[in-house]
Amino acid sequence: MVVLPHHETTPRLLKEPAARTYLGGMSHATFWGFRQSGVIPTLRVGRAIYFDRADLDRLIDTIREEML
Repeated sequence: MVVLPHHETTPRLLKEPAARTYLGGMSHATFWGFRQSGVIPTLRVGRAIYFDRADLDRLIDTIREEML
């Protein structure tokens, strides 16, 4: 059985629930705070709001660096 890397099985654009899950189950309040402060950029397509997985990966890297 071939196991694909996580980034090849997860869509690039995620809606909020999937983005929060991707970030390890981040709470709605914490996610909203990051979104409102511009830490997590949004992409609007029509009325839908999406989050780019690459931006979420950068957030993870930033949080990791701050913990060191």
